[in-house]
Amino acid sequence: TIGVATEVKLISVDDVSETFHVALLIHTHFKTKSIRPNPKGRDEFLRVPEYDGYLPKLILVNLVEGGDFDTVVRVNRQTGEVWASFQTTCHINESLELFQFPFDRQLFRVGFKSPNAQFDRWHLDLDILDFPDEIGGSVASGDGKRPNE
Repeated sequence: TIGVATEVKLISVDDVSETFHVALLIHTHFKTKSIRPNPKGRDEFLRVPEYDGYLPKLILVNLVEGGDFDTVVRVNRQTGEVWASFQTTCHINESLELFQFPFDRQLFRVGFKSPNAQFDRWHLDLDILDFPDEIGGSVASGDGKRPNE
């Protein structure tokens, strides 16, 4: 099971076409057999620029345009845990419900799936977000806990 937490920044909305321009940051947390824990290693996640081990494949379900991920991988050599962050900006489609105007409540969903992973929610504190400052918008974060806790 892979822990997953998602951050979304809403950049713009096109209400006519019902598309949203968003910045997504999807964090995954897991153990893999390719990294053996080393009890003498440092208990910290270090960035690994040329990681070639297992990564979950992410597919955005309601993608209209964009969606190519930039990936950053961090590894904890002491525990053997991997923390991979996938970042992209893209346009997604979501239906707007306007039948109770002006008292509508909009649900904004970003759907993604993976052919090679099973996900479980993982809570991340908003203080550790990695969004670059140049991306404007509001932040919303998924909510949950680490797998097996």
